[in-house]
Amino acid sequence: MLSRACHAEHIRLALAMEACRNGKESKKEIQLRLERLERRFVLFEKVLSAHKDHSLYESLLDLERKHECNPDFENTLKGNVENSYCRSYIAELFPGLYEPELRLVSNLIREQLENPPGKAWDFDPERLEKERAHIRDAFYRTPLRKYHTPCKKAFAALPEVLEELSFMKEE
Repeated sequence: MLSRACHAEHIRLALAMEACRNGKESKKEIQLRLERLERRFVLFEKVLSAHKDHSLYESLLDLERKHECNPDFENTLKGNVENSYCRSYIAELFPGLYEPELRLVSNLIREQLENPPGKAWDFDPERLEKERAHIRDAFYRTPLRKYHTPCKKAFAALPEVLEELSFMKEE
């Protein structure tokens, strides 16, 4: 459900961006949509963190309890989940990759909002890829435990998270 809400918000954002470029939507509306999408990502991570099945760190700890693991095995796990094919509902990917990447794209969109109406939006793919590489590098340098929210803590906060999500009804 949350993934569909985020996907729908992405689509609404893209449509609003084109309407804004054509002078039919306000820049403020784009800002609001970006903020809403960024908040949804934070809440999505909080929901996933409430159960160990969505935690790569918990999986790593479980494996280490059962078998001796190569010291670099954490990076192997990260590599398995951060590639574009496997990216999915893993709590640690939100603060480690998804949220920083969304902030990157949001900032690029905010830069484009400075363009006059009618001007094509121009994103530099090399700049985008270079900055995404920095995000990925930081993800690999940072231990998973830094991205991990203990399940009990996340579960205890779940009522407030779900309440906030309930107020983010679709337009």
